[in-house]
Amino acid sequence: MTQGPSDFKKSLGKRLGELMERAGVGKSEVAEALDCSQAKVFRILRGGVGVNPSELDKLLDLLGVAAGEREELKLLGKEAKKRRPPTPWGTAVPDSLRKYFGTEESATLIRTYDPELVNGLAQTETYMRSVIEASRLHRPGDVPRLVQARLARQRFLDERLDGEHPPQLHIVLSEGAIRREIGGAAAMREQLLHLIELTRNRRGAIKRRGGLGPVVVQVVPFSAGAHAACGFPFTLFTPPDGNVVAYNENLTDGLFVSEAGRIESYEMTWQALVTSALSPQKFVELLDTVAKQL
Repeated sequence: MTQGPSDFKKSLGKRLGELMERAGVGKSEVAEALDCSQAKVFRILRGGVGVNPSELDKLLDLLGVAAGEREELKLLGKEAKKRRPPTPWGTAVPDSLRKYFGTEESATLIRTYDPELVNGLAQTETYMRSVIEASRLHRPGDVPRLVQARLARQRFLDERLDGEHPPQLHIVLSEGAIRREIGGAAAMREQLLHLIELTRNRRGAIKRRGGLGPVVVQVVPFSAGAHAACGFPFTLFTPPDGNVVAYNENLTDGLFVSEAGRIESYEMTWQALVTSALSPQKFVELLDTVAKQL
């Protein structure tokens, strides 16, 4: 599986946290040694910020890390400080979405609810282009780069899904999302058939994992009436450290939520949402019916 700087930051932070626990060293002592705030130490341990070589040396001295393990951690720190290579979408993607991409890339579980549109990770190129072109907030020249950004996310996910330890993607849609004709009837039919293939192509993995497969798609039917997430799209990311974060997006901004109490509310809402949704098999049957009606 391909790893980026954000993955190495998280790995380094986790290792440093284990070493601090082993050595009996607290955040205040680390902050004093690095001449920084405890808030920065917390961000280092969570993988939110890298550590420069001189800081890492001081920290490893404080923790009494021996030569062999020290070199391994310094290499990890070097990888964490690398910049990502230039991307074809450049300035077309705002900073908030760059953070979103990084969080998405390293997540072991992605759970997302979309009441209006098919999730970007499951869109066909024609569908996504129609969605992006419909927004007047994008400059015309940015549309091709934004399409490429979304396709790149899909390719990266496909690589991870085919890897040894695939993440799980669980998409829940409102029935409105599969009935809204984005790009015309032919484009929408293509999109619905793509969703069917997306779930069927991963079906073999369901048996191997003894439960839900790497890709699960469900729908909340109109007949379900009001449900816990009515009108509130959201995404839950579970990173390697298990600390779930939620993401909400509106017309101009995106917001990450990590406070434990608020995450608990999202988890409760997700469980109620899944209860209201059709089973994956019933969802495929509905998709097939809607596709034939187009």
